[in-house]
Amino acid sequence: MVFRFRAAIEQARKSEDLYFAALLSKDKITRSLREAGAWFQGWVYSGAVTTWVFLSQCLSADHSCREAVARLWISHHGCVGSVFSGG
Repeated sequence: MVFRFRAAIEQARKSEDLYFAALLSKDKITRSLREAGAWFQGWVYSGAVTTWVFLSQCLSADHSCREAVARLWISHHGCVGSVFSGG
């Protein structure tokens, strides 16, 4: 079990896009945020995208925004499987 977790972490660190979008659905995040009383109306990015980018930042090698924003940019600009294009 620990080995699989560590392997998943390593795969997430190597991913160039929003890796967690495949693991945590937008619906599950949105539902959880609503239950917690969080509102994302009028924000630039949805609660799901914000969560995926945050998790990406937490697992990056340097923990900076730079890599997380780069992953967001890659995902946003039409790559296959983009969380913005619905692919």
